[in-house]
Amino acid sequence: MTQVEESYEHIRKLFSSGFSTPLPKHELTYKLIQNMYHEEEASVILSSFKEIREYLTVDQISEKSGVKNKEELKKMLDHMVFKGSLMRGRDSTYYMFSYLPGIFEAYFTAVRDTPERLKEAGKAHRGLRKISFGADGNWPVPLPTKFNKESGWRFVPAMEPVSRSIEINETLDVKNEILPYEVLEKYLSVYEVFSETPCSCRETAKLADEPCERTSENFCIQAGDFAEGAIRSGTGKKLSYDEAMKRLKEAEKNGLVHSTMNKLDPSMFICNCCPCCCMALAPVVKGFKLGVAKSNFDPIIDPDLCVLCDTCVDICPVGIIEHIDDSDGEKIIFSLDGCLGCGLCASNCPEEAISLEKVRNHIPPQSMGNIFS
Repeated sequence: MTQVEESYEHIRKLFSSGFSTPLPKHELTYKLIQNMYHEEEASVILSSFKEIREYLTVDQISEKSGVKNKEELKKMLDHMVFKGSLMRGRDSTYYMFSYLPGIFEAYFTAVRDTPERLKEAGKAHRGLRKISFGADGNWPVPLPTKFNKESGWRFVPAMEPVSRSIEINETLDVKNEILPYEVLEKYLSVYEVFSETPCSCRETAKLADEPCERTSENFCIQAGDFAEGAIRSGTGKKLSYDEAMKRLKEAEKNGLVHSTMNKLDPSMFICNCCPCCCMALAPVVKGFKLGVAKSNFDPIIDPDLCVLCDTCVDICPVGIIEHIDDSDGEKIIFSLDGCLGCGLCASNCPEEAISLEKVRNHIPPQSMGNIFS
């Protein structure tokens, strides 16, 4: 193995560390890494960073890498931070991180590499996604079909139908009480700073000439430290709390599903996922459900209010709502086994014929640790 090959293999291993989607030994993986890192950059990563979240100063990196010109070295490191292929820590340090989640979002949110490299990296990522990041390159792969309530990732119900559910069900018993982590407005209200950045998933799709089939909207929301970091780096647009809530409601109207970390401590980001591009939702559409938790809500429909307009059929991200005509006449039916509990059907129903009802009481852990720090 040449030093260049060793460098790219080392980055592949770093990318696959920690709370991350492992990257296989596959030509698409190496195509991805080769476009994200010049040979000189990869060589510095190989010699300096032995694990993710290893915080190093320019002096330490210079000593480990043998690059004596610290001014030029700092320019290289800062350029990697600028384009999102290296992370900046506190106290003028740098560190490597896992790919997904991690460097993937940083690199494809910044969109600051050369157009050619971005395009080729985007194609490689999309190719890996299509084979479910499997080393053998075969698709479809055997997929579990049950949602995992213990997952590190969860879908969040739409805002307006949950608010209506609270108003209607004020006398719910403790078992079915709607908790703050289930209400996006309350969940994020502990923060004062918010931002929006491009959605890295839809960016890669666009770069690969496979634009989103659902919407031209292209944003995710950050809060707290994440928002401050995005604003400071220039990749995030600063929002007020009210502006962030407005944008999240706009995401729902565009058929995007909210998702975030599956924990009680307020998350510092909310993704807005489409069924064709997104790393959280698209695999679910294909049947891979083990890695995510559904919300605690199911939709219920009032047939007296329903006008059979098919808005819910069209907006459902997983295609579990049908308009049928049988011996009992025309009606809308739900296949709740595959339902995410996202509430897009309820949020977009023009007649408010669909509401959300809390039917489960799965409570996630308080915290998942500082996996992004």
